[in-house]
Amino acid sequence: MSQLINSPEEVNDSVENNGFWPALSIAQFKASTRNDGTVEDSVIAFQLKGARLKVNELLRSYQTNEATPPEEGDDIEHLYFEAVYENTKAHLLEMYRDVDTRDKGHDRADRMTERVDNCYRNATVAINTILGNSSRFKVHEL
Repeated sequence: MSQLINSPEEVNDSVENNGFWPALSIAQFKASTRNDGTVEDSVIAFQLKGARLKVNELLRSYQTNEATPPEEGDDIEHLYFEAVYENTKAHLLEMYRDVDTRDKGHDRADRMTERVDNCYRNATVAINTILGNSSRFKVHEL
């Protein structure tokens, strides 16, 4: 007797980019965001592509003005990964937020909202730092 088993779709770990910015890695995303493994790689790949498109658009002026792409391991590359991965994490948290009308559910949703907001803030800070608009650091100097 044969049995049908739903197995996760095989997904390439690398999410290609536009040639200027580095390719993205599902494994690197999981490691850097402490992903618990409950989200399938195909969903992560899809969300990485969406975040990549948004971040690349926001960094279009940087890419246009720079002659060479960031080198592997430099600060700009790190900030780029942070921007894309934090955006991706925020989208995933929003997608998997539980709907529960009990008090406990409302408290959990409130905590999730704060986590989502923190992810978007981290992504925005990384993008602004790449663009040279790091006013966040000026506030700390006051």
